[in-house]
Amino acid sequence: MRAVDLKGIRIGTADLADAVETFRRNFDFPVARRSEAQASLRIGSAEIEFTAGQEAGFQAIVLRVDDLAAAEAELRSRGHAVTRETVEGRPAIVVDPASANGARLVLTE
Repeated sequence: MRAVDLKGIRIGTADLADAVETFRRNFDFPVARRSEAQASLRIGSAEIEFTAGQEAGFQAIVLRVDDLAAAEAELRSRGHAVTRETVEGRPAIVVDPASANGARLVLTE
């Protein structure tokens, strides 16, 4: 399995407007999408996604892979705990943080 791109990083926040403004003002990241509960800022080909109402802080790293089914099979064969989910309307594999040194990894195609 090979990750081909960093799709994004998810961060929970109590104050969505402040989080977006802080990163936009300090780092000049443009707003890619915004709704009442979420906002994404573009950084190169990736996005930092802020979600209101979540526990504040790091939530997940989202990686893009060439072949999701092959990635799932490989991770399972190595003993990693993974689950299938739908993320933004697309199939995804979520790696249990206990299998990834505490990081919640989300794999998509």
